[in-house]
This record gives sequence, C-alpha cells and structure tokens, in this order.
Amino acid sequence: MKYWRMRMRKGWHGPDMFGKCRAEGVAAIHYTPVEDVNLSNFSEDNLPPKWRGLAPGQSGSLKKVAWRIRGGDIIYVAQSNPSQIVCVGRVKGAGGSRAYRFVANTPIVDRDGYPWCHQVKVEWGRLLEIPYPAPEATQTTVLELRPSEIARIKNLIRGGVKGDSVANSKPGGRASAKGSDDEEEIHLRQLEESAYTRYTAESIRRIDRRHIKLCNAFTDWLISNQGITCSVERRNIDVTFRIGKQSTLVEFKVAYNGDPKPAIREALGQILEYNHYPDRVTYDQWILVLDCKPTEADGAFLKTLRKYRIPLTYGWQTHDGFEFSRECPLFSRNE
Repeated sequence: MKYWRMRMRKGWHGPDMFGKCRAEGVAAIHYTPVEDVNLSNFSEDNLPPKWRGLAPGQSGSLKKVAWRIRGGDIIYVAQSNPSQIVCVGRVKGAGGSRAYRFVANTPIVDRDGYPWCHQVKVEWGRLLEIPYPAPEATQTTVLELRPSEIARIKNLIRGGVKGDSVANSKPGGRASAKGSDDEEEIHLRQLEESAYTRYTAESIRRIDRRHIKLCNAFTDWLISNQGITCSVERRNIDVTFRIGKQSTLVEFKVAYNGDPKPAIREALGQILEYNHYPDRVTYDQWILVLDCKPTEADGAFLKTLRKYRIPLTYGWQTHDGFEFSRECPLFSRNE
C-alpha cells in the first residue's frame, strides 16, 4: 500500500476541482494534450503519441494516476492558499490492482469546458481543515509520500483543533477533531453498508473500533514476532502477506457479545467472495483471526471445512499475542 498527496486544481492558481471529484467518488486529473486518450491499453513503456505534448511534471503526475496508484492506496488531498489537508480517501479496488479508469462522459468538467476523464475511484472521508505547513514539492500535482511525510501528515490530522460538533454531524461537513482518523471512518462506512446490519449504529461503531485494534495488534505481532511485513487492505480485505512462495489472506472478526459463531458465519461468506468472485485474486492460505478463543464446536466446524479442500485455518488473540490452529501456517512459527 502506498500513500499519495494529490492536488485537484485547474492550473497552478485556477479553480479547485476537488469538490466535483469528491461528489463523484473519484480522484481525477486533466492535461489538454491527452484529455481524450484512454490510457487503459497503454503502459509506461508504451506511451501514446500525444504524450509528447506533456511537460515533464505533467507526465510524471499522470503516470502515477494511470499506472502507479493501486487499489487500497491512500490519497491525501492538499490545497493551497492556505496550505491545508482537506480530505483523505482510500482507492477502491482489490489490493494492488490497477485503479485507473477513463470516463469519456464524465460530469467533472472545469470552467473552460474541459472534461477530467483520467480518474481513480476513491472512498472519500469527511472534509477537513488541517493546516499543512511547509509541504514538500509544492508544484507537484501527484506526489508519492515518503514515510517521514506520511507520519507528519498523520500527526497533523490527529493533532487538529477540535471542530464544531454540528459541522461534524452534517453530510459533507468539515471536521478537524483531535484524534480523528478518517481511514477508520472510511472502513466504518463500508461496515455500515455491507456487514453487521443486524446491529445498531452504536454497536457497529464499537465493533469497528475493536476490529481496527485487533488488526493493528496482529500486524504489530506479525512484524515483531515473525519478522513478516504485511499489506493492510481496505476493499473489505484486512491483511495480506507471503510466507515463502505462498500468499496469505487474513480476515479479522470481532465476536460480538463474546459469541464467535455469527462472526465465523459472516467471515466465511466474505472470504469466499474475496477469493472467488470475478476479478479477485485467489490466495493460497486463508486465516480467520478472532478477538477471542473459539469454542470446541467452532474449531471442529472450521476443521471440517478443510475436508472440502478449503485452505482455511484460524487463530485468536490472547493476552500476550496470538494463537493458531495446528493446520495454520503460523502455528509452527509460533512455537
């Protein structure tokens, strides 16, 4: 997963286009020489003839949108005068998949009548007003962020001055509350739309907070105890990594009211979808991680599924780390 900073403005001092982009759920870019060229069938090694009309900076930014920004990446939207971070979003699509699309009939049109057809779909968070002093590469439209700049921007967002509570409650309202985490907000909205529909909104929030804590604890444990670096995804997939030549997908589930059975039921449908729905990548190993130890019946049920050649194993959080079923690829590494 990569982090990007993007400005969506018509020229250096022209009108801001982010409002229109956010309304359409996309990040978009426009350069006149290639405004009508669909880049889907081209590559960085096979550029269209009209590409020669781009300035070097334009070429670099458009290459990032067309080929380098991937599903699951994070985009911070920056504005100038004053310099601010105004939104954060997660690029839609399977983790690591090409996100670019060309929308010939896009409703995103600037004041001069030019359509902004080069786009990636994004799940945007709420609007922010976070002061962004001394930004790097101020004239770069699309910038891949270094780890130090990622950390700086996250700290700026977390340390923002508390905003008006009424504005926070309005759709599209601006927010700058201390400790705000718009990546969590994005994930929460996905949960509200696709899962836990039997629970109240407040229950969903509690589940989601626990879900994120479980994910963070596992990724920290994976790095510190196993030396494995993982990719945190957000097209409803939680974590992916490799052990040797085998790819592994981890799905986290919170056992609401301490009952793992509903969480296991929900996880199975999601894991099967992630691996077998059209356009999805199939992983070699699937691991379900719960926030509590499953019952003997739960364990027997999950073990039975392996008879059908489903490569599913499971694990659970303990007070000092994680434990796993014997068939799990992390079991032997945990001894």
